[in-house]
This record gives sequence, C-alpha cells and structure tokens, in this order.
Amino acid sequence: MERPYYTIHTLPHRRPWRWRRWLFWLLIGGVLLAGMLIGYVSQHSASRRYNHVAAVPTQHVAVVFGAGVRRDGRPSRILADRVQAAVELYRAGKVEKLLFTGDNSSADYNEVAAMQEYAIEQGIPADAITLDYAGFSTYESCYRARAIFGIKQQAILVTQHYHLPRAVYTCRALGIDAVGLGSADWGRIPPGGMVRYTLREYIATLNALLQVHITRPLPTFWVTSRVKLRARGSPVQSRNGASWLSPVIDNRAHGRPPRSPYPAAITILPAMMTNSSSIATNGCQRPSGCSIRLSKLFSGRGRAARVATSTASTPRIGCRMKGHPR
Repeated sequence: MERPYYTIHTLPHRRPWRWRRWLFWLLIGGVLLAGMLIGYVSQHSASRRYNHVAAVPTQHVAVVFGAGVRRDGRPSRILADRVQAAVELYRAGKVEKLLFTGDNSSADYNEVAAMQEYAIEQGIPADAITLDYAGFSTYESCYRARAIFGIKQQAILVTQHYHLPRAVYTCRALGIDAVGLGSADWGRIPPGGMVRYTLREYIATLNALLQVHITRPLPTFWVTSRVKLRARGSPVQSRNGASWLSPVIDNRAHGRPPRSPYPAAITILPAMMTNSSSIATNGCQRPSGCSIRLSKLFSGRGRAARVATSTASTPRIGCRMKGHPR
C-alpha cells in the first residue's frame, strides 16, 4: 500500500534584513539632511565672519559669549581668548561697549564676573562693560541681547571660530544685524577637545535651527507681566560679601508655572545703546519710577532674584532679594 504524499504550501517569508535596509537608508538620509542644514548655516553667515580685528567693521557694541571657568573662578583658556579678542576690539576703537553674557546659575559659578575681572585687568573701563547673568545658551544670549538690552542694530559677536556660524545665524534670525569675530581654536585647544566641541556644535546647530524657525522658546527667566519695584530695609550681605538691597514686588506676575530650577530673575528693559551701564557689585540703589520685567516668578520663600536696572541717569545696578543667592 502506497503512502499518500502531501503538498505543503507555505506563505512567502519576508527576509529579516529588509527592514534593516530601510533603516540604513533612513539613517543615511538623515545624516545627509543634517549635513546640508549645517552647511546652510555656515554658508549663510560666511560673509559676516571675520578672522582679524582690523577687518571688522566698527560697531557700537560687542557681545561676548561666556564659556567655562576654572574652580578658582578664573576664566578657562577658551573664555580668556574670547574676552581678549573683545579687549582688542575695544582698544582698536571698533566698539564702545562690551556686553558679557554667560551663566551665573549658582552662587559659586559666575562666568560673567570672571569675564569682567579679566577685561578690567586688561585696562577696559568698568563703565564700558554690561553683564548679562542669564546667558545660559547661545539662543538665550541672542534673545536677551535684543529684547532685554536693546541691541537691535549692528553688533559684533565674539567667540571661537567653530561656534561663530551658529552664533551669527541665531542672532540674525532673532533680529540683530550681527557680524562675528572668531578667536583661535585649532592650535589653542587640544585636538581631542576640538573634536568633541565640533561634534557638539553640529548637534547644537540643528537645535538652533529648530529654535529660531519652529519652537521659538522664551528664555529661562521670562514672563510677559510687568511689575513695579520698591526698595525697603537696609542692604543685606550675600555669601560673596557683596551688599544687596532687598526689593519688594508690588503686584504679582502671571504666567505659566516655571519649570526651571533656577531662582527668579528681574530685569528692566534698558536703554543700553544710550547709557554706559555696568553691574554694581558692592550695593544697589533704588531706581525711581522703573517698570521692570519679572522673569519666571517663584512662589517658594527664600528664593533669590537679581535686578538689573538701567535708566538715563542711573548706572546699571544689581540687586537681590533676601534668601539663597544665585
């Protein structure tokens, strides 16, 4: 007796490598698109970047971006090179004012104070320097330079060559007619560090395109409500020994609940272009009739708030509320 034969029909089997091929080409396409966008930013700002002080057109103000500081508070090599380039601009008569923007998110970390000290040691007068303590990123520094410090015309941006395309592009996209002066990077920074900074810059450039063209986030310290400030009491002593006057907020600012862990910051809308202003570190005076913008109101007690004021007759002043210093 013959055994019956059976025919088994199987469904077509998809090869497991097919999805990997699609993923591979998707990654290749993403890398090519990212390269094109980074190249666009570099090409867009190429004609507005300079390598030598003599070639830079004369402007009113130079915006100097912060960088890391050492444990003893002295500027790192990268930061010192940036400030030195700004000093050379001032000595050459290319600018009249210097805006130092950097991170002062904690009491023991202050980029702008290190920049100011270095510049004064190089002979720059204190009244030619203005400090922005909330420049936590290139985007925020450019945003605040225009919206808070009133820089709407031409300005010179000072940073390293690798950072300059993104800085110029971001500031121009935010409404500042900026040119840039690049300080040396290759040869001054170890090769390993330069590779790391360059790779990081590629990612930061893509993020900058997203910020200026799509999301347009507000800076870390920002709400749209205005408040009035009056001062009371005597100056209090902060941890670093400086005297600060305790301000009182008259009316409450409204806005979304803050997500940042940093304390509140209060900044006035200054007339920087017409007033030679600098932050006072040994005390503060009460601005008369000042309307200030409160940035990210914190409801918790003991939070610190810095006030940067500027009027036609009063130099820029720094104040803090009683509580934990920034």
